[in-house]
Amino acid sequence: MKPRTSQVMAYILICCTTVFAIIYIGCLARALQTTEFTILTLALLLFKTTVEILCSFYGFSFLFTSIAYFFMREREPVIEGISEYPPVGIIYLCCNDFDSTALRSLASLQYPGKLHLIVHDDSNLAKGVPQESTP
Repeated sequence: MKPRTSQVMAYILICCTTVFAIIYIGCLARALQTTEFTILTLALLLFKTTVEILCSFYGFSFLFTSIAYFFMREREPVIEGISEYPPVGIIYLCCNDFDSTALRSLASLQYPGKLHLIVHDDSNLAKGVPQESTP
């Protein structure tokens, strides 16, 4: 059964951002009560305030995620035993360079599951074609 995720962090983030926005807008309104603005100045101030509130949302989310990560305990990995070993295949490729020691070494490997050893020899001698000698 999959554990149910908690949305406490999301609620805390939304509440903190909302409280910050209310306090910030209240302080800004109180500071600007005696000043007169043009439409362009008010539009720029509104845009700046909106961007700052959205940035505070990002800042709070980064802060809370960092704190949660710091206090979070790492879970021990669950290691399940292997009930059945998968089959393993080894392919030994050779072409005019067969090494009997290497083949004996591969043939003596021990594995609890099925082990397949395939030797693919493309040598000229294996095909009955005489080997060309180079001067």
